[in-house]
Amino acid sequence: MGLFDLSRRHKTDRIGMLDTRGTGPASSRLTWLNIENFAGVDGEGSIDLHGISVLANSKSNVLRFLVINHRPTVDPITNQIISASLTGANTTIEQFITDVGTSSIRHVRTHTHDLIQTPNAVQWVNDHAFLFTNDHGTKVGLVSLTHPPTHILTHE
Repeated sequence: MGLFDLSRRHKTDRIGMLDTRGTGPASSRLTWLNIENFAGVDGEGSIDLHGISVLANSKSNVLRFLVINHRPTVDPITNQIISASLTGANTTIEQFITDVGTSSIRHVRTHTHDLIQTPNAVQWVNDHAFLFTNDHGTKVGLVSLTHPPTHILTHE
């Protein structure tokens, strides 16, 4: 059950932007973004990243991000983090927005839905829709041998 061992959760995931047109070492062209307006599951502000998709606006410097967040499960009464071995994944798809050249990224929305079980990949379709795939058919139990379908969600 090492996958569910929350004591090994590192809480250090972050989002960065690399200037691919600049010169010099990558480390000098990398900007780690400060996440704004995001509390995390229990107020600590950490994010557990997995998949990411970026949508660039061709008419402005706006970048829209979708990030798969494998956040821990929290007891709704005690607000304590509990083992996912019984309840299953508590994964969400987080939406962020930023402008090219800035050092911060703002949380816009947390996407949850009954179809979002165990997302493995996410991809923007347009400003109002995205695709995602689940890598398992259920949140708990043995890994399913069948491949779950790709889903599309729309939002305002």
